[in-house]
Amino acid sequence: MTNKNLATKNTTDFTVLPTGEAYISQTAISKCTGIPQQTISRWLLADNGLVYNTNKFNQLDAKSMQKLVIMGSSKYPTCLEFMGKLLEAGAKAYIYHEAGYTLNAQPALPDFSNPAIAARAWVDKQKKPFN
Repeated sequence: MTNKNLATKNTTDFTVLPTGEAYISQTAISKCTGIPQQTISRWLLADNGLVYNTNKFNQLDAKSMQKLVIMGSSKYPTCLEFMGKLLEAGAKAYIYHEAGYTLNAQPALPDFSNPAIAARAWVDKQKKPFN
């Protein structure tokens, strides 16, 4: 297994907004779970009472991904294995959170080509003490 440079972000399959919202592509869900992408698309379009939240790239939020994983776990063995990974990661995140740890991820740089965003970034920086 090769180590991936964590500074390199996979923006094709994953989107994390400054608000903390996180999205994953249907392609990535298919690769992780073994659910064929056509099946995922069909499930998303089905009128089965389930609501799926997507972003402008048609990526799914975490709750929507969980719904797909639960639906697929009875039919796709790889999906059940992936569910175990999600549960383990979620359990670790929960324990860290409850122990008082916080995630110190640095947001992406603001879009300095937009004057309003650049001005807001400057004001925000002035409010914070220098490290």
